[in-house]
Amino acid sequence: MTTPEDDFTELRDADIPRVDLVDKAANGTRFLIAKKESGGQAGLLNADFVRDLIGKSAPAPAPEETVTMTGSPSAIAKLIHEAALRKAEVSTADQNDMPDSDFAYIEPGGKKDDEGKTMPRSLRHFPINDAAHVRNALSRAPQSPFGDKAMPKIRAAAKKLGIEVSKMIGGDLDEGVDGMDPTVVLAAPEDDDAPGDPNEPGSPAWEAIDAATAQKWTSIAVRLQNALGVMAERELLEAASADPDDAESAWDLQDAQCALDYVICVLAGFAVGEQGEAELATEAMDSIGKALGHFDASPLDTIEALSTVTKAGRVLSAANEASIRTAAEHLQKVLASLPAAPVEKESGRTVAKTANEESDMPEPTTAAETAQASGQEPAMGSQEPMAKADGDKPKMVAVYDKNGNLVGVVDPTEITVIEGAGSDANGSGDDAPDADAPDDTAGDDTQPADLTPQPAADAGTPADAVPDDDSDDNAVSKTINDTTSEDVLKIIATDSAAAAIADYSATQEQVIAKQAADLAQLADTVEKLTGLVKALEEQPAAPRVFTNGAVPPAHQLRGQDRGAPALDNNRAQELKKGLYGGVDAAEQNRIHNTMQAEAIAALQAIHRA
Repeated sequence: MTTPEDDFTELRDADIPRVDLVDKAANGTRFLIAKKESGGQAGLLNADFVRDLIGKSAPAPAPEETVTMTGSPSAIAKLIHEAALRKAEVSTADQNDMPDSDFAYIEPGGKKDDEGKTMPRSLRHFPINDAAHVRNALSRAPQSPFGDKAMPKIRAAAKKLGIEVSKMIGGDLDEGVDGMDPTVVLAAPEDDDAPGDPNEPGSPAWEAIDAATAQKWTSIAVRLQNALGVMAERELLEAASADPDDAESAWDLQDAQCALDYVICVLAGFAVGEQGEAELATEAMDSIGKALGHFDASPLDTIEALSTVTKAGRVLSAANEASIRTAAEHLQKVLASLPAAPVEKESGRTVAKTANEESDMPEPTTAAETAQASGQEPAMGSQEPMAKADGDKPKMVAVYDKNGNLVGVVDPTEITVIEGAGSDANGSGDDAPDADAPDDTAGDDTQPADLTPQPAADAGTPADAVPDDDSDDNAVSKTINDTTSEDVLKIIATDSAAAAIADYSATQEQVIAKQAADLAQLADTVEKLTGLVKALEEQPAAPRVFTNGAVPPAHQLRGQDRGAPALDNNRAQELKKGLYGGVDAAEQNRIHNTMQAEAIAALQAIHRA
């Protein structure tokens, strides 16, 4: 057998700082045997020192008892299954003996036994008495319907036992070395001691994550701005030396830099504000914790121990339930046979009854029952025919004034006819009494038969003479007996409608006139705006910042908009035309040198600004 070249063959003047004693080496490890030199020390270590080390070693544990099972496969399987059941029963019994404080969540509705434990035990969830149960609760809580309520207590137990728990369960955090991964939006805070739940908006942990995220994207925006500055400078040099059209690209890049300035200002302020909120909230929670350090928690335990009281009772048997129902039916029959209690009449206003309320009035007796009780038939008189009230009332008569306007209606029996009223000397005027007018004196038996006027000598002093001006202002109005009340109502309705239509037409004329004025003013405004739009279309578009409406303030602008002189676009176009269409090479070379010098001067002005 050939010895390998790297085989350990000799050891001289060894200085070994540490030697571990083992029972035996690992399988396949070659042993190294150290022998003494002639006249030298016997071995690497003193024999007494080795004996002391062996004596101080921990005693070996006693070997476990070896169990050999014999029998049929079914009997062995039954034995193993029963052993697992016994182990589960022991574990459940241990959990039932644990106090309520060793569980992360307890459902409401239970009772407390003599030892203060919730009954039934199935209402207690997620034991957290040791590290193994805490890890089990952390893995099971997200899938449980009680996970949201149990997670705060589970996290507290994990922190107490030194178990690492992910702070942001609802999303991934950028926990890289530099924390600048653009594929992950949220960033992990440097200090992970912010209290509260990171999934609860407004908590210190939530604010700390927002502050770290804003700082991360501020750094990324600054790096992007620097990259845009480098590219803008390269484009300016290219425009000055090669292609002047590249100046427009440089301007666009500078505009993007201005927009990033605005973004950086917003993100930096937001990061400072969020970090301040996180620190202030942390200090407030620490102060509250110190203030409640000596608080007696026994009242809280009493309140938490309160639960819904459930009454317990025996279930009735079918025979007992049938007996109770039969007794209730007999009782209803007895109550129905009893007479109704007398109701005293109350004084005051009668209370209105509801629609569904039944009347308690006694039913009236019939005529047959009354005759049978008295033994006599009631006297029946002759029935007179019924007449309609006001059935023969004459129709109302319309009354007009001298101009023919309707002024009202009157009963024809109340009209007193005056002989010769409103007629001329010959009795042929328009106001002559109508021949068809009813004669109110026809049925008067006391009316004298002699209607001869009294002699003038016996008449006495006459009354004041009526003015003879052919006017009948004081005369009794002429009546028309053939006008009905329906015609009167129609005339009244027609006059009212005509008056309403006239008033409405007057108001509509004003409205229409106002609308016409508004339309004329609107047309004038549209014409002016059309002229302004045409004027804007003819003006050239000046270069400016277009960032979807996010224009930064003037003091935050950089480049040609801050301190640097504005470029003359017309002169630049003339130089460009002369460069491409020059007469000779000397002229083109002169224009090229001029453009290059101006580009360098503009770049220096930008840097100075």
